[in-house]
Amino acid sequence: MVSDVIIVTDPFHCKRAMTMANDQGIISTCSPVKSGPNTISNSGYKYLLREAGAYLVYITVGRRGVQVSDHLPSADILTKVMP
Repeated sequence: MVSDVIIVTDPFHCKRAMTMANDQGIISTCSPVKSGPNTISNSGYKYLLREAGAYLVYITVGRRGVQVSDHLPSADILTKVMP
């Protein structure tokens, strides 16, 4: 079984990704990417707000196994909110 991982993702996603791994009993470290569309220098407030909201949803209901997307009337709504 895997017990230690290095998560490589965009800087804004590191906190949520590490929290999710830790909740599964996996010791995690994050190595944020330095290039790409969601690096700190390239992304805007929209993505920062999206990740902050996603983190709050995860720590309030996601840890209990509730998937917010399962309770939406249509998965298509996600593309309307965050194109």
